[in-house]
Amino acid sequence: MKKHNRKTKVYDDDFYEHGFGAPQMSSESAKIYTDHLTNFFLPKSVIDLGCGRGVWLKAFKDRGATKLI
Repeated sequence: MKKHNRKTKVYDDDFYEHGFGAPQMSSESAKIYTDHLTNFFLPKSVIDLGCGRGVWLKAFKDRGATKLI
């Protein structure tokens, strides 16, 4: 059986500086989506089950959510 010996770095410096890992991009994305979501309903409690930096919780807090988990 052939063994693959690829060493790839998915989360390299470029990812964090310019890609999905960039904090400002995550924050801007969360603001845009929460603006749209709060047009349909105004959640007072939000649970975030992700593994990010909490930018979605902050975006909902900025839009009136008071119970954040």
